[in-house]
Amino acid sequence: MQRVMDQLFRFSAAEYGQMIRSRFPNPPTQFHASHPPPSPTLTISQVCSLPNPLETDLNDFAGAQCGSMEVWLTKLESFLQSQSEQRFKELLDEHQVTVPVASYQGGLLSSQGEARQVAWDQFRQRLDLCQRLDIATIVVAADAMSPLDQQAIE
Repeated sequence: MQRVMDQLFRFSAAEYGQMIRSRFPNPPTQFHASHPPPSPTLTISQVCSLPNPLETDLNDFAGAQCGSMEVWLTKLESFLQSQSEQRFKELLDEHQVTVPVASYQGGLLSSQGEARQVAWDQFRQRLDLCQRLDIATIVVAADAMSPLDQQAIE
């Protein structure tokens, strides 16, 4: 496991951005002449840089000219323990980075009893946070390991 983690974190967020942009320098803007798709947005996840503070990621992503970041909810919540939501918005503006998606919420399906209530309470808080910060999408982990039984559904 440590070997996998070492490989995952061997590059900075800026290096990941440069690698992805080098592989996809001109993403297609039209697949069929009569039905052009919306322009794709390259969004890099903070999972690429979990050990870094949020401020470092914003600086690195902006430095790599990656203007769209998938914010890791735990990192955002840690940042907000000492900074305001307004300061987060200011940093996004300063670095010209958007945050269209937040990751991730788990425990909604696999947990039972009090643990499930805690997971759903956290999810509601995160929905409210994302709404206040204009983050339109939250990634939810489908964490059911086997077919759902009646107890899991309830």
